[in-house]
Amino acid sequence: MGTIRNRKADVLTDDDERLVTAREVLQRIPISRATLNAMITSKRFPPPLRLTPSKLLWRWSAILAWLDERERNPVGRREFRLKPRAKSSVSARG
Repeated sequence: MGTIRNRKADVLTDDDERLVTAREVLQRIPISRATLNAMITSKRFPPPLRLTPSKLLWRWSAILAWLDERERNPVGRREFRLKPRAKSSVSARG
């Protein structure tokens, strides 16, 4: 049974300070592992705590703070520019 962070009072609970794995982060935030890694590298996601060379963990409070920031300052939509199709060079057979 976990407690929910009281956003109005900004009170952190023990659940907010627990450490979560990348798998747990990805279960709660709908992005791919590759996107998570790219966001960490580009400093668009909270940096993980590295307990061992292969074990990355985050404080849940850091993830909640990041989500709060995303709510206050949403990331703009990407603009897609369609590339013109290359004309195929089909040779006529005679």
